[in-house]
Amino acid sequence: MKGTRFITEGAMLLAIFVGLLLFSLYIPIIGQLFMLSLAVPFIIFTVRHGLKKAIVFFIVSLLLGVLFGRVVALPMVVAFGMSGVFMGYLYKQQRSRYIILLGGTVAFSMTLLLLYVLVNVVLNINLMEVMEQALSESIAMSKHTLEMMGQTPNEAQMKQFEQALDLIKYMFPSLIVMVSFVFAFITQLITAPILKRMRYEVERFPPFHQLQLPKSILWYYLLVLILSFFSMETGSFLYIAVVNLLMVLQTLILIQGYSFIFYFCRQKGYSKVIPIVVIVLSLIIPIFLQFVRILGIIDLGFDLRKKQQK
Repeated sequence: MKGTRFITEGAMLLAIFVGLLLFSLYIPIIGQLFMLSLAVPFIIFTVRHGLKKAIVFFIVSLLLGVLFGRVVALPMVVAFGMSGVFMGYLYKQQRSRYIILLGGTVAFSMTLLLLYVLVNVVLNINLMEVMEQALSESIAMSKHTLEMMGQTPNEAQMKQFEQALDLIKYMFPSLIVMVSFVFAFITQLITAPILKRMRYEVERFPPFHQLQLPKSILWYYLLVLILSFFSMETGSFLYIAVVNLLMVLQTLILIQGYSFIFYFCRQKGYSKVIPIVVIVLSLIIPIFLQFVRILGIIDLGFDLRKKQQK
């Protein structure tokens, strides 16, 4: 009976996965939303039947992916399948939501990096060069459009765009981590209600205002910030490492700052609209972004929350 249930549920979840995969591949724009759900069948199957059977489920999904979506579908199946199995294993171990989020981010990062290496080595396609060429063509097209409209492109802005383009090439690892975080977070948002309806105990996300990152992050940030002031050869290993670490650590400190703003408004009894407005303003006006980052640094270094409680 157990063996029959395993096969039946596996077949049903595989059918759902193939449907999501086909929507992702062949429906423009809306298909990207279906793509974000691809890891969910793997998570559910792993929670229900364990890691060993989930590996068999993953292998069958690879074969079906090639059969229905051809070779183009293979990278998507690998990335979302492996990450889904790993997140499902963490759910089965009843880990905390933040641990599952971290595990999912690491799993997606590793699979995306693996795919990047395979594409470069096997297919001999440099994705960085493809992306750089696409961005260069976009800038050139914008410049041409302005000239067609009789406007002279601002040389200073064009130069800033070109500098940003050069920087993006070296920030590829941190971009992968951020994309992986978004994938893991959205996957959790979709999976948690489904598991609850299946009567699995799923821990709720702790409130955002309670988020407190380790103080060690502040020291790492200060160390990397000091290193960034030294002269380094553009494109060297140290330069790429510093640029990416600085980007990730700045993002973490920014999240800490947002968390403190939510905490402060909650303690004072202010409306939830206020911290949301601050977030929107910080994404539009750079000076607000710097202010939030400074708040995050002070909160990490001097524990503003305890002082606020007093």
